[in-house]
Amino acid sequence: MKKAITKAQIKERKLLNKESTWHLVLELEKEVFPWQPGDSVAIFPQNEKEHVDRLLQSVPYDKNQEIVYRGAQTTLYDLLVKKASLSSLSLQEGNFYEKLPPLTPRLYSIASSSLKSTKELDLIVSRVSYEKEGKQHFGLCSDFLCRHSKIQESEIDLFFHASRHFAFSQTNAPILMIATGAGLAPFKAFLEEQYIHKKPLDNSWLIFGEKEKEHDFFFEAFLSTLQHKGLHLNTAFSRDQEDKFYVSDALLQKSKKTFEWIERGAIIYVCGSIRMGQSVEKALEEIGMKEGGYSLEDAKRWISKLKSQKRYLREVY
Repeated sequence: MKKAITKAQIKERKLLNKESTWHLVLELEKEVFPWQPGDSVAIFPQNEKEHVDRLLQSVPYDKNQEIVYRGAQTTLYDLLVKKASLSSLSLQEGNFYEKLPPLTPRLYSIASSSLKSTKELDLIVSRVSYEKEGKQHFGLCSDFLCRHSKIQESEIDLFFHASRHFAFSQTNAPILMIATGAGLAPFKAFLEEQYIHKKPLDNSWLIFGEKEKEHDFFFEAFLSTLQHKGLHLNTAFSRDQEDKFYVSDALLQKSKKTFEWIERGAIIYVCGSIRMGQSVEKALEEIGMKEGGYSLEDAKRWISKLKSQKRYLREVY
């Protein structure tokens, strides 16, 4: 079924650290049905307009020329900015635009509760960068959101994506949340909802990791407020000491507590990089062996059982 497209603009954009992670507030054109913590928005990226302008100087086409692309009428300029991927562009072909693949949306976890507003939502976006053939490149969608889109001006197309495998439990089971970087987003939404509902937080535990506390403790004031209201909060800032210290190390440091929480029914949520997810799973294996007396094979089976019971959920990328 085709998803309903919602239009939005960036209302606020704030750099969360000294490098590349941003807090965005999107203002929707109209109120939407409430979303749940763990849900995402799929955002359609746009190509950089300056890049498209340079391309159009190389072809004998008027940018306002009406064309048909995949059965729909559009202008050449709108196609090249909003609809087509330029990664495989060849200007040597006739109607070069006909063979261009469409731009595909990128998923971002919503970082706010719909109880606060159904016309605004928060995102935490890391601007992706990488080197290729000696040249720096940026992720298309993250670069569009963090750099090219203009606040309260650029139009953004998105649709809502309900989570099927990362939904937060509606039971009173303890919740153990493990996040690095922008992976904090779904947990901020969940904790915001708990806070607005004035629910007790003594069954919620967040382990958050980044590089340096001084620069990378995202939403420190909010999380500290929740900590005073009962949230269990541990952090792992990898560069604040000589030996690197990661969220997996924080888990191992709280080995007994982790095992006790799991034994009394805790649901584990992990959100962040694939490498972080792998190190967390290895830490859980070690905790099973140390605290549960399991062999390595038994510890692996213990983790597999948690997965089958939907008590160990991961959103890694």
